[in-house]
Amino acid sequence: MTVPAESLLNSLQGAIGPDSIRSGSTFHSKFVTHDPYAWVALGITGLEIDLSARSQLCFSYRSDSLLKIQFQRDSIGAVRPATSSTLPSSIQWKDVCLSTTDFVANDDTPDSLKTWTAFGKRVLVIEFQTPAGGSFLELDDIRLR
Repeated sequence: MTVPAESLLNSLQGAIGPDSIRSGSTFHSKFVTHDPYAWVALGITGLEIDLSARSQLCFSYRSDSLLKIQFQRDSIGAVRPATSSTLPSSIQWKDVCLSTTDFVANDDTPDSLKTWTAFGKRVLVIEFQTPAGGSFLELDDIRLR
């Protein structure tokens, strides 16, 4: 099924709104998965930027399942290099700052990209993922320092 771009944009804009606890606007996402092995991902794509000088990813979140944060680069052959970190679920808003050096490269990521200094030179995607079983993810104040 193809969703028209205008419809998708309106849907995303509708997900950004006020929160009863935090000031300003936050991103609210509620979902249902039918596949027990599915993951729901929300991401910032098409970046093509050098983040190697950044030392922290900071943001606030609420989720009823664990949260995996992943940086991705462009594919090398059949491999899409990625580095990730996982946080526990939190029903209450939780403010976190993760060191970019603490992100762990996927096993299939080439050795030449396993350090943040090398990996961060060309980031294409920052993705926030939750596994099946969860039903919501809310994000606020995403920043790289």
